[in-house]
Amino acid sequence: VGKIPADEIEEYLADGYSYDAVVGLDGAEKAFEELLKGSDGVVKITEDEYGGIISTETETEVVPGRNVYLTIDIDMQIDAEEKLLENIKEIVEDAESDEDGRLADSGAVSIIDPNNGQVLALASYPSYDLSMFTEKYADLLADEKQPLFNRALMGNYAPGSTFKVATSAAALTNGIITPSSSVVCEGEYRYYSDYQPDCWYLHGHGPIDLVKALGVSCNCYFYDVGRRLGIEALNDYCTTLGLGQYTGIELLESKGVIAGPVYYSEENLGVWNPGDTLQAAIGQSKNAVTPLQLSMYISTIINSGIRYKATVLYKSETYSGQDTVYNEPVILGEAELSDEHCEYLRRGMRESKANTSTTKRYKFDIGVKTGTAQITKNNNNAVLTAFAPYDDPEIVVSCVIENGATGRKAATAVLGIISTHFNLDKNGNPIEEEETKDTEALPEEDTVPEPAQPSE
Repeated sequence: VGKIPADEIEEYLADGYSYDAVVGLDGAEKAFEELLKGSDGVVKITEDEYGGIISTETETEVVPGRNVYLTIDIDMQIDAEEKLLENIKEIVEDAESDEDGRLADSGAVSIIDPNNGQVLALASYPSYDLSMFTEKYADLLADEKQPLFNRALMGNYAPGSTFKVATSAAALTNGIITPSSSVVCEGEYRYYSDYQPDCWYLHGHGPIDLVKALGVSCNCYFYDVGRRLGIEALNDYCTTLGLGQYTGIELLESKGVIAGPVYYSEENLGVWNPGDTLQAAIGQSKNAVTPLQLSMYISTIINSGIRYKATVLYKSETYSGQDTVYNEPVILGEAELSDEHCEYLRRGMRESKANTSTTKRYKFDIGVKTGTAQITKNNNNAVLTAFAPYDDPEIVVSCVIENGATGRKAATAVLGIISTHFNLDKNGNPIEEEETKDTEALPEEDTVPEPAQPSE
């Protein structure tokens, strides 16, 4: 909060504010200014000729602003911030090179309730001590690590292979594939003579169907599906999922980007080529999402196409605790996605959990999709999104770690958050009530290395 900004003073005066009013400048204080502000009172004061007060009379009573309650779960928010920082430190400590994650230094986590669009936590790192915000503002503003930049809402990140779920949904709905449709992956996609991109698994996955393709994140499968679908149909469908669209949250957010001929034209990026479509289908090219948008899009998928508005407003009530008004869920739109196709997409994310080295030993039944999003020739962001529990999702958690090397390396934060929320140990096993937190520190049951398996 603070004094009215000089360039907005006329607008506030027209709304009945005084010149010296204190208003919300950012965050929830700004978003819910109309609820929080209340109204000033008016007191008539009569003075004698010497300035002495003869009488006072209240002409208009002060009306306090309403109390606003957020959807943010403070315990989950604290846990998300802690787990994100732990994950970043873990990646750096374990890295053997810059390409392996030694440069990881920032990231974000978003957690939502997929059943109503309520935002439960938004973590961004680096962050800052709110109690020292005013004193340290100049330093924070000059910090090259940008602690004031809310990466959960404003960070635009390539979704990488997490986008393959959207490509799958678009292809299923448009009749390009069926769940049993098979593509042969030979480690290189050879449809075009002048552009033959590799699968990440150079030995090739062989014949592969939808669920397996999502499970092992086969690039060649999605190159082929994306080519047959076409960029226009892909982008039209992704728009209905909320990609490249505002989530509707009351806070300042980025819209993200859906890459395609239209975007290339608007940004003067040249001609869109067939090879660009292949890259867009696997979440590369210029595709970009915010961590919140990623969670909201996965929520739309697991809800059979129902797209909720994201919100941080839970309820408001009068200052004395009366006249409670709850913020009801709002459906922004509905993507065409049958329950049958939704179930196959969920199975694909369950298969991804079983095939990813950092999640396959986790006992709790969840759906996962990793993304290794290339940002430079030798550097990638780590992206991972998950919903839990599998049968009746209560939360969707998404994490992006800049320079995190591979998607699987973002599992520590996501699995840790899920474990805390559902009272599980680090391996995904239920913690009995009589057990203490020391249980989480016990060694893993089995640390014997398993034979290497394909994993993104």
